[in-house]
Amino acid sequence: MITLAFAYFRSTVTSVRFLIVSIVVGLIAALSSWRLVAFGFGGSPGSSSVWTLSADGALVALAAGFVPLLLPILPTAAAYYAAKRDAETAFLESALTQPVPRWSLGLGRFAGLALAIALVHVVATTVSVLVIYVGAAGTPLTIGLVTAFVAVAVLIGTVYLALAVWLAVFLRPRHLSLLSVPLWVGMNAIEPTALLMTVQALLIVPEQLLTFGTTWVDFLSVTGLYLGALAPAVPEQLAFVTGRDTVAYAGIPYGAGVWLVLLLFLHLLFLSLFPLGKR
Repeated sequence: MITLAFAYFRSTVTSVRFLIVSIVVGLIAALSSWRLVAFGFGGSPGSSSVWTLSADGALVALAAGFVPLLLPILPTAAAYYAAKRDAETAFLESALTQPVPRWSLGLGRFAGLALAIALVHVVATTVSVLVIYVGAAGTPLTIGLVTAFVAVAVLIGTVYLALAVWLAVFLRPRHLSLLSVPLWVGMNAIEPTALLMTVQALLIVPEQLLTFGTTWVDFLSVTGLYLGALAPAVPEQLAFVTGRDTVAYAGIPYGAGVWLVLLLFLHLLFLSLFPLGKR
């Protein structure tokens, strides 16, 4: 299983297409960080109070308004490229001839892809933190918030990967790529806070109050799962401020973990029944 995980990790991080997607995602995150911190510390009159309070405020704004929109991109790309590569090289057919359990093949593949995605997400989020720190002229960042910012991005990226590789069992690679766009839109639109905050930040529209509250859709959206996991680490004075009032966001802190375990179980179960999936 370890050998298989390393093989998938190496083939993913050396894929030119995956590297291009990774660079694009990283650049968007870095530019978004720079724009937010420029608003807050540049005195833009249209700034929302969430990113005028401190460097922590800029990081929370990035987390709530931009990161949920970016997290599904790499997992979907990695799952698509892996499924396409498996179909073209008959890699799984060869692996199935080895005396190893089928579930270990699925777990090894998932682990390799998850490590590749985690590496990119760690680098991208770390660069974003550095951009905010430099742009805020060395204003201190809360270590706990920074750690959670990086860790939760890795967690939600892994959850989305589990969803993508599970769907890859039933779908051909081209169908998976076609489904990725409506799936991305749906999981962000069902809890549109990130979309609304992104538009507000990019267009520098007047300050508006975006209310946060825990609802059942938090368990079905990228934004809900992400903010639910991040909320415990957000300093009380910020509490996801998006207007003149402070509105704390609770969410479902363990929702992402529940989805990860469930999707990984379903993936290994169906892969055991249909090891080669759709070709």
